[in-house]
Amino acid sequence: MLVWFCLLGLGLARPPLPATLVSPSGFNQLRTSGASSLYQIVVPSSSEPAPFLVKLVGNRTQVGYDYAALLHNETAAMYSSFMSSMFSPKEQAVLNNFVDYCWSSFLLKHVSQDFQDEIAGMQRYHAKFGGVGADNLTTDQVATRFYTLANMPADTVNIISMLEEELEKDWPLWLRLAINEIIRLLEKILSGCDAFGVWGSRTKGGLLYSSRNLDWNKDTGINKYKLITFFHITTASGDKIPPYATTGFASGMGALAGMSSTGITVSEMNLDNSRVTFDGTPFPLRLRFVFVFFCFSLSLSLSISISLYLTLSLSLCTWCGSGI
Repeated sequence: MLVWFCLLGLGLARPPLPATLVSPSGFNQLRTSGASSLYQIVVPSSSEPAPFLVKLVGNRTQVGYDYAALLHNETAAMYSSFMSSMFSPKEQAVLNNFVDYCWSSFLLKHVSQDFQDEIAGMQRYHAKFGGVGADNLTTDQVATRFYTLANMPADTVNIISMLEEELEKDWPLWLRLAINEIIRLLEKILSGCDAFGVWGSRTKGGLLYSSRNLDWNKDTGINKYKLITFFHITTASGDKIPPYATTGFASGMGALAGMSSTGITVSEMNLDNSRVTFDGTPFPLRLRFVFVFFCFSLSLSLSISISLYLTLSLSLCTWCGSGI
């Protein structure tokens, strides 16, 4: 993974960039679990489905449990919508088998215990109440599958490079037989994300505005499940991590972008090349991992991010509006 702290000189002589802020007119509480709550945001004059907002409060296992308790139906519906928009039931079974194998055989060993505790919390909920629908889909299944799918290269040649890098070391028989079909299916998932940041003389009051644009397949139906997640996490030692929020979809507890109470925002863009592997930390969890260390300094967070096992080439765009 290529880590890039985007400090772009955007020019000082140009007029400020106007921005229109739309404030929610309300928050409708839908459900609670423990100290956590799920809301739907009331956005005036919007034709888009109203986004969800979940506030997760507690230790790692508790917030994982609460996420599953509050969002198991939305998470299962989101995943079913995403997969069925591109794949037949038979193709879904092949792809699910493949991503489950990649998670358990490669990515999982690079996932910190904190995040594994969150997944265990999800599993504890479903052990008590069961899965969703005819497929008995569980929140932890969706989460780990999306952590894996979101970590895939965008270009076919680099998908093949990733498969050759890791899987040919010890391919199970079913994978040897299905590999060409898997490559064909992965080609259907399109991605071409971008991000930007503006500040200083380009904005009114010199404020920092940063953005992440997710360019995946259109018409998948997942826009019905847009999600903002607020994390109020207590560590095993009883310390409270400064609160932060992530943006994305009801696809588990990974981050596509986000911001912290300490003035940090983070996003990423794919920079496809052949330097790819499954043997590392998937980027939706890497982005969340970064927030903990950004609470202290940019230089520390950079060193921590570089120290993690890298999986593919991404631009990690990190912006600081508080001077830490």
